[in-house]
Amino acid sequence: MALFRFCWVIGWSIWISDVVCAQNNASYVSVDAATFAQELKKSLHTGRIILDVRTAREVARGKISGATVMDYYQRGFQQKLARLDKNRPVFVYCAAGVRSRWTMRKMKKMGFKYVFNLKEGFEDWRRRNYPYIIPKN
Repeated sequence: MALFRFCWVIGWSIWISDVVCAQNNASYVSVDAATFAQELKKSLHTGRIILDVRTAREVARGKISGATVMDYYQRGFQQKLARLDKNRPVFVYCAAGVRSRWTMRKMKKMGFKYVFNLKEGFEDWRRRNYPYIIPKN
């Protein structure tokens, strides 16, 4: 029982850190597709960055319009990330939410101010019929 309680507390603290973390007037939030879509719409004129961290093969199946593709697994990913404007809101997503959550954590360490993570990823976005485009080769 003690082991279960310890694991539950650790799991809970990890979950909380991904849901909302406000620090030094910055926020890092993992949200569902509906909230992600609402926040994208609200930030239309704020100079937002939409960041797709999937591979080219995954992106070929579709992407959110206006997204910049930056493959999480490609060499130089962190250096490219560091060149983004840290004061603009960033909306990050991957296929299922894992790489984007890792990216959000990297961005937090790098000093980005506002990061929204699509917690269930692009596949959930697509399944729920939110708009996306098929990129041209």
